[in-house]
Amino acid sequence: MSFTPLQLALLCQLVYFDPPPALIPGVGTSLTAGTLARALALKPPCGPLSPAEVFALGQIETCRNLASLRVAAYINDNQTNGFVGYAFGGPAGQTLVGFRGSESTTACAPSNIDWLDNLRAPLKGSFQYPAVEALAKRFSPPRLFFGHSKGGHNALYALASQGRAGDQCVCFDAQGFAPGQLTRAQAARLGEQAVNYVQRLDVVGALLCHPEKRVFVKQAGQDHPHALTAMAYDLEGDPVPGRRPLRSAMIGLTSCLLALTLRRLGESSDSVSASNPLDASAAGP
Repeated sequence: MSFTPLQLALLCQLVYFDPPPALIPGVGTSLTAGTLARALALKPPCGPLSPAEVFALGQIETCRNLASLRVAAYINDNQTNGFVGYAFGGPAGQTLVGFRGSESTTACAPSNIDWLDNLRAPLKGSFQYPAVEALAKRFSPPRLFFGHSKGGHNALYALASQGRAGDQCVCFDAQGFAPGQLTRAQAARLGEQAVNYVQRLDVVGALLCHPEKRVFVKQAGQDHPHALTAMAYDLEGDPVPGRRPLRSAMIGLTSCLLALTLRRLGESSDSVSASNPLDASAAGP
């Protein structure tokens, strides 16, 4: 059984929610995506739901393919590095591993570390990468990694660092990587096994370098370009391709060059520090 990009976008919306405490004991056993969606719709954990959230939860609850997915894992490290991830047991032994995008204190998150980490990732590596690898390692191929925004970037990293034959990545508006951040083998794996759907006016999906296949998508409605609901889909659940604007290409090129420069400056600084250690106890007044 395969999942359309639209269905995966709906699951991305689900991943932005924390399960009600009463349902957490069912993770890894009896809890399904449909049961989780219904509970969240009845009692939202963080204030009233938006129309897009109501729609997504309703679709997950009523779609047989999505509702029957078993919640195999739920990791919430929001109190430390900001990482949140889910795993869903799919058909024929496939596991869908989803990663949450950036959160802020205005949306019930305990801190704004996600935003700091977005800046750190292309320069020093994300604080969340070890947690991404650990969640991916818990499940054997075939795995489908997915996510939106920062969650999409983590999904790309999961495939790049842990991917094997049979694995895939489908992400939405995910930022890329700095030049030299990935090995040739990792970049090649993304090129062969990953697709990143980017709304044509979105800035985040334009940032940095992208070895994966990118499909720029037409705008739908008046939502912010980075919103999951801002992409147009056809009747089969596939994003409708759109032309990439020149501004997006310029943002991508500029951010790649800037990241490369900053990485090199950081490496030079680390090299100087390593070759000239300062013994504070021996330093003069």
